[in-house]
Amino acid sequence: MLAEQPPLELSEQEKAQRELEHTLALLEAALYVSGRPLELRTLGSIIRIRSKTRILELARMLIEKYRQKSGALEILELEDGRFALQLKPEYVARVRR
Repeated sequence: MLAEQPPLELSEQEKAQRELEHTLALLEAALYVSGRPLELRTLGSIIRIRSKTRILELARMLIEKYRQKSGALEILELEDGRFALQLKPEYVARVRR
């Protein structure tokens, strides 16, 4: 019979990476569910971060993550500072009901 192995401990870097991925997923979920542009303050309350600078940094990370994908969705930072998840313009005409 083999001795039970203790669970592997994550390094601090791995923990930080998982936390970042979770936070970005929460931002993504908020933008998806809302169906409308959201303000930094609203996004911050969802991810429980008060620093507008940090929220902005995270939202822009999510924008970049979407830019690197070849999917039909994009995240935009609007001129008024809100963020929106939407269908890329090249797909709108093909899927409009």
